[in-house]
Amino acid sequence: MLQNVNRLRSKSKKLEVEIPHIEKDIYLEQANLLLFQLSNGFEKLSEFDDRIKDIEFEESNNGQQLELRLNIEHLGQYRWVTEAKDRVIYFNSPFSGIYKYYYDQELEQWKNTKDLHILQDTLIREITHHCKGYLDL
Repeated sequence: MLQNVNRLRSKSKKLEVEIPHIEKDIYLEQANLLLFQLSNGFEKLSEFDDRIKDIEFEESNNGQQLELRLNIEHLGQYRWVTEAKDRVIYFNSPFSGIYKYYYDQELEQWKNTKDLHILQDTLIREITHHCKGYLDL
C-alpha cells in the first residue's frame, strides 16, 4: 500500500525544464511588453465587465522587479511578478494557482517551466470563462 502512495506522489511532481539563457536587456524588454499588454488588455476588458478593478503597476529594485495586480470582484486577485535575476515571470491566479514562465525567444512566447503551456493562452481561456467580453492581448 505504501508503495502505491509513494508512486502517486512522485507522479504529481513535474520537473521544471531548463530555462534557456536570455540576455537581461531582452528579458526586461519582453517582460515590460507583456505587463503593458496585460494592463491594456484588462483596461479594455473593464469597459465590458465592471468587476475588473484596481489595475495597479508597481516597480521596485530599480526596475529589476515589476508587478502587475488587478482584482476581479467575486473572483479574486491576479498578479504577475517579474524576476530579472532568474529571467522569469510568476503568475498567480485565484483559480489555477501559481505558475512560473520563461521567455522563449524562438517562439516569442512566455512558456511555463513545467508543462510548457503558453501564458497568454491559459490566461485568455480562464478570463473568457469568468468575465464578460474577450481579453485581447
